Amino acid sequence: MLILNIEFPDTLAGKHAVEKKLLPCRCWIGHGEFQIKFSEPLFSCTGFVKEWDQKKIDLVAPALGGSNVSHDNFAEITLTIIEQNTYKIETLSLFYASNGWTQVITKGEYAEFVDEEDW
Repeated sequence: MLILNIEFPDTLAGKHAVEKKLLPCRCWIGHGEFQIKFSEPLFSCTGFVKEWDQKKIDLVAPALGGSNVSHDNFAEITLTIIEQNTYKIETLSLFYASNGWTQVITKGEYAEFVDEEDW
């Protein structure tokens, strides 16, 4: 189970964000951090995922090459509240220009392995 720690803004959009499915965001992984970033026109805030498995993510979502950043993708995320500012990631999909949306998290677990030949 992947947990996102984030403080949504105290606005109508921020308060209701967790109730929505497939929220648009950006997934950024690099320098030992896994971040989920939200930006306007929704709201601006950044959350941090704790205790993720880089190898499992790389098996389902190809990493960028040539830098310390492995992922920097447009994404869609669905969350379930655990407690204030702490959320379970139910689904997370990353967008790739080469093949569209790729599931990384499904039903709260890492998605199935993707054979690189399918890319």
